[in-house]
Amino acid sequence: MLSYFVHWRSRWGGKMPEITCVEINPRYVEVGRKLLPEARWIKADVFDWRDWWFRGLEGEMFDLAIANPPFGKVKRQRCGPRYQGAEFEYHVVDIASEIADRGTFIVPQQSAPFRYSGAQYFERRQSGRGVDFEEMTGLQMEVGAGVDTSIHKDDWKDTSIVCEIICIEFAEVRERKAFERERRPCRQRQPARPSNWLCCSAKDRARRLSLTRGGLFQHNQPRTSGGNIRMSRFYLTMINKGRTDDEAAIGYDRPLRTFFLQGFFDKDGDFDEPELWLGTCLEEFPTMESLIEEARSRGYEVRGLKPADVITMLAEASQKNEPTIWERIGLIF
Repeated sequence: MLSYFVHWRSRWGGKMPEITCVEINPRYVEVGRKLLPEARWIKADVFDWRDWWFRGLEGEMFDLAIANPPFGKVKRQRCGPRYQGAEFEYHVVDIASEIADRGTFIVPQQSAPFRYSGAQYFERRQSGRGVDFEEMTGLQMEVGAGVDTSIHKDDWKDTSIVCEIICIEFAEVRERKAFERERRPCRQRQPARPSNWLCCSAKDRARRLSLTRGGLFQHNQPRTSGGNIRMSRFYLTMINKGRTDDEAAIGYDRPLRTFFLQGFFDKDGDFDEPELWLGTCLEEFPTMESLIEEARSRGYEVRGLKPADVITMLAEASQKNEPTIWERIGLIF
């Protein structure tokens, strides 16, 4: 029904939006196509967003995400990219933050960081699950449209609940985090000395060589050496058991002919070594899919990977790379 009202309300503005509806229930999809044939209907689970959004829609960012998600502790198989809690509505908001620039959602009043509906005045809460969600994700939930939903609390089927309409500017949050990353000082990593390479395992030699190449490279673009691209490196966000690293890195290492992933750096160590470091051996992860799946098998999720960055890395991986001198003399194998 939300898509129906959005469509007909837009007719008054003269510019009809392109509407995409995602629904897991095939009966609802069938009804929706009859009710609003102008929309694109996708029968899919919202938690499969990487498939239907990135692969099916080529990762094109939506201007606005609108949802009235299930409330509370609804059974599910997976979690959002960052939120790991029990409230279903927060998982939907978390996913929407990955695919849209703005979002508007109907949520239970207890899940909002403010109280507006049914109150004498607007009150922003100082604690509660809405405040916890904001602190964990960095998403600021604001009151939307000035609608007091308490007048409809008795109109719900099989329940009586007061809701709030929340609005979130996802694009502003992404821009702020990108700006904060750029202002942070580059990590200084101590390169391994060649004399150390010959007295360690092949995997450790590869890791030390990767560390040396990646030492001062902190920009979201391929690194060049002698006019040839040697190693790309792009920033993203990594999630593990409620923790977040906004300075995780992914890229393609042409000398090792593998995709690599680094995250959760130990800032107290001498080498600033990451907790997760995949792609340290020759041809360890020839495809990006195998790298991401290995990270997920270890409990790590990645988010914030831009389609343009993916295209750049895939283009690098498709090029023929001759064995390096390190490989020819047996330091990497």
